[in-house]
Amino acid sequence: VMPDLDEPLVEVEEEGDVVPTENFDFILELDTAANAANAGDQTFTTDRGQTMTHKTPDEPTAEQVAFMDKKYQALEDALYGDDLATLATLVDINDFARAYLVNEVSKNLDAGVTSCYFTYNSETGKFTTAPVWDYDNALGNSVSIAERHDKNGAMLDLTRPDGWYARELMHYDTNFKGGRSVFSQACYMTSKTADGKSFLDIVKDVWATDFADTAAV
Repeated sequence: VMPDLDEPLVEVEEEGDVVPTENFDFILELDTAANAANAGDQTFTTDRGQTMTHKTPDEPTAEQVAFMDKKYQALEDALYGDDLATLATLVDINDFARAYLVNEVSKNLDAGVTSCYFTYNSETGKFTTAPVWDYDNALGNSVSIAERHDKNGAMLDLTRPDGWYARELMHYDTNFKGGRSVFSQACYMTSKTADGKSFLDIVKDVWATDFADTAAV
């Protein structure tokens, strides 16, 4: 499930293999401050208070940490700054829409708040929202809705097959100052991509190509 990302190495003439300080593959996880503290993982906190866990490399250098943090911060700034055109240059936007739909259809308790992974591909210079993982509290398996609410404070029901969850979910870590969870924020962006599509337009396209046939079975 987790991509096999070895400690990144590059060949430098006359010096052998060295650990790169930028443009290497890595994985970050959205988390809550409490979860990360209990796990003892190495983390950083974004400008809006999102706790991010470094999943790979296992023991990043200070320079690598700075590179990873900068890359995700740019993504967060575009997402919460309602700049879809820039966001699409930082993350595979179709993949992001696909991850949203997986979370929405399954009504995943943690959708876009914790246990949500971002893998950076050094070749494309973009994140993908992969691997999808930790769906133990999905598909009606969890009845806990405490603190899971929309912007009006209305509780969101995880047990019903109808209605929205990921699209409406506010971030429930009190340290986070951005408001909506990442998937909810994307759904409410009003800006468009360079080719004139909103995020929900992209979601509809991805649904039609990747989900509709399965949903009809």
